[in-house]
Amino acid sequence: MSALTPKDHREKVALFRFHVLESVLFQKMPRGVLKAEFRRLSEIPFVPPGQDASRTFSVPTLDRWRRAWRRGGLPALAPDAREDRGHAPPTLPSDQPEPWRARIEATVSACYLSPNFVLSKFFRCTTHPEPATGANPRPR
Repeated sequence: MSALTPKDHREKVALFRFHVLESVLFQKMPRGVLKAEFRRLSEIPFVPPGQDASRTFSVPTLDRWRRAWRRGGLPALAPDAREDRGHAPPTLPSDQPEPWRARIEATVSACYLSPNFVLSKFFRCTTHPEPATGANPRPR
């Protein structure tokens, strides 16, 4: 019998998750013992496929993987494809009106100057600009 060889990254991840959970998949354990085993496993660092650094996995993650295994076996342990696969992230158009572009540049420069700059403020300012009349309807 030949060893299992994954065909793609999804299969590598499924086999990795299987090996992480191997000690709990084929045993009938009371819930308390199972949780204790998940806590023990959550403290062990693992190196996921395609990564150089080790990491640990939380108890809820391990429990979710176990439930997926029980529902659908090894294919259920494979990660789902991302919904945004094949789509470039949105970019800011370069032909924006002057006041809009100036506002973005000022916000970006504030990001570099202030270590306490909140990135959500940048996105709020760039996605919901204030009216061009100079009036500020939002309280500060």
